[in-house]
Amino acid sequence: MPETSDQSERVRRRSVLSTLALGAGAVLLLGAAAPQMAWLAGIAGQAYAGADRDRTGSVTVVAARAAGGGGGEPARSVDPLLAAWLTESADPEELFGGIPDRGRRQRLWRQLETFYERRGHQPAWSVSGRLLHPARELVAALAGARDHGLDPADYRTERLAAALEEAGRRHQLPVRLMALDTALTAAFLAHAADLCCGRVGPGRTGKLWVVEPASVDLAEALESALAEDGVAAALDRLAPPHPEAGRLAEALARYREIAAGGGWPEVPDGELLEPGDAAAPARLAALAGRLRAEGDLSERAARALRERWRRAGEAARYERPLVAAVRRFQARHGLEVDGKVGGEAVDELNASAAERVAQLALNIERWRWLPADLGDRHVRVNVAGYRLEAYERGREVLSMAVVVGRRSWPTPIFSDLMTRVELNPYWHVPESIARAEIIPQARRDPGYLARKGYQLLDRATGERLDPGAVTLSAVGDGVRVRQRPGRGNALGRIKFLFPNRFNVYLHDTPEEAHFERAARALSHGCIRVERPLELADFVFAGEPGWTSERVRAEIATGRTEGTALARPIPVHILYWTAFVDGAGRVHFRRDVYGHDERLAALLARERGDRLAAQLAPAAGAPADAQNGGTSAR
Repeated sequence: MPETSDQSERVRRRSVLSTLALGAGAVLLLGAAAPQMAWLAGIAGQAYAGADRDRTGSVTVVAARAAGGGGGEPARSVDPLLAAWLTESADPEELFGGIPDRGRRQRLWRQLETFYERRGHQPAWSVSGRLLHPARELVAALAGARDHGLDPADYRTERLAAALEEAGRRHQLPVRLMALDTALTAAFLAHAADLCCGRVGPGRTGKLWVVEPASVDLAEALESALAEDGVAAALDRLAPPHPEAGRLAEALARYREIAAGGGWPEVPDGELLEPGDAAAPARLAALAGRLRAEGDLSERAARALRERWRRAGEAARYERPLVAAVRRFQARHGLEVDGKVGGEAVDELNASAAERVAQLALNIERWRWLPADLGDRHVRVNVAGYRLEAYERGREVLSMAVVVGRRSWPTPIFSDLMTRVELNPYWHVPESIARAEIIPQARRDPGYLARKGYQLLDRATGERLDPGAVTLSAVGDGVRVRQRPGRGNALGRIKFLFPNRFNVYLHDTPEEAHFERAARALSHGCIRVERPLELADFVFAGEPGWTSERVRAEIATGRTEGTALARPIPVHILYWTAFVDGAGRVHFRRDVYGHDERLAALLARERGDRLAAQLAPAAGAPADAQNGGTSAR
């Protein structure tokens, strides 16, 4: 039977009081400023304005947002307290206040709304006023965020832990539990998003970094975690599944311990130290201590050296096993492995442990941008490490040196499918290279074009033109340049194409001496491979009609031949300045394109990451290499 006016008034008053208590509890929980209390009080009278009782006596919220419907749609039964909180009082800016990026906060808020809508706005972390175990499991997982290179403070972990402790000590009003419920859900979603997809989008690090962001239903992940999987297991599954990322996380924990223990000693600068040189014992001792910190020098060897230097006094010399330890350090850092201590070697030795921690965390962040499945058979290029690796069924089957784009012509970072291989290719010279390099040479040396095999073609018809009858300034304006196949062709004997908007590909090169260098950022953006025929064997394996012998025979003819691959191969152009090899050795590389600096600056500015700030460029630093272009060679 219909309610009396007195009953309706009592319901309205209870709604107002509940909303006020709910808002106050949330403000206390999330640490909002006092002015927000007045804001909550101002809207309190609206939260349950549409509350009514249905025939069974349950409360129904008619507000369209709370009910999930609109217009003339019938209302559906929901938990009134939680529905009202979400529709009238909850503030995404507060729930996701640890994330400065407004767009990201809004996306997470939509996931939170979706999560509660799917479960009929029922609480997720408590039953009948009693907190469930997953709530404590979540806070424990958030406290361990540092193991993944993340910051627990981003998820209000300490406040949540305090709120859980308070809830465990004394009875909580239902409204306080609702506020805590939404805060726990927000923390799960924020942490899950960071784990699976990264704290900032890859496209924001530069226009030459093109990686498709992952699309993950975080609401479904949370529902699964609460229903059957467990919170910790669900979050672990959202982290990058690649073993390389796991090894980086293990290295991160180790380097955090080193940094927390005070790091390592600084190596004094001085004259270049070569194997066999006499040196001050103090300088040698500092070098030994530095190498001992990362395991390049064993403790046993370090003790033997200290005793040797004690006996030798000022006659101490730089010799084995210290030289061997320096060589190991140089190999791990991509330096010339010559045992000499000076210049770049000292710079790398004196990078702090905290800087290495930040570098490891940045590279874990990049793994979050990659797809979970890189392909059963695929090729990876680490631009910062100057290496190409081919994988089959998760196992590395081929590794070789590469030459990548110089800083002013950086190789872009992206993934695509290798679909075609050309043997004895022509090099169609990009206009920018022709104008900047080839034409100036031809003006100084009339025989240059013929000697290097360059041909001038009519851009419209492809007809070959007589160089003597063409004004060189016409190149790019109706005339294009190509280089015929042959020993001196810039692309060598073979090129591997994975069509992309950058016109970048893998190819052979006649300049084999470049592979002997430690730093190999020398090209115009394309990637030169050290052993192209071995790469061809990997690419053509299983291709109908192609064998290793046929590839070499076709190249020997000198004829240009292109073939489409029946089984395209994923190619991933990546950028790792920190990685761990299969033997557990941690490697670091120089930030040749400044990608680390840009990512660190973004994280420091937008997420308040103090650790990343150590690698961010100083104010007024020069523009980065992303302002350059790419071209084909």
